[in-house]
Amino acid sequence: MFRKPYWMRRWRIGFRYRLMRKNLFFKNIFGVFLCLIGLGVILAAIPAWLYLVLFGTGILFSGFVILQKR
Repeated sequence: MFRKPYWMRRWRIGFRYRLMRKNLFFKNIFGVFLCLIGLGVILAAIPAWLYLVLFGTGILFSGFVILQKR
């Protein structure tokens, strides 16, 4: 039985790996895209005053933490 040289087998494995990596890359891009769309929809649904309230509470909390640390 004829055995293929090592580099040929290695190349085939590398080729397969590269294809797999490319597919994974595209899947990741698609997933990130979907996540961004979902985040955008969620953020658009939240009214602006809620943002301000959250922002204010965050600043207050960080201020208290800094005061406690000193």
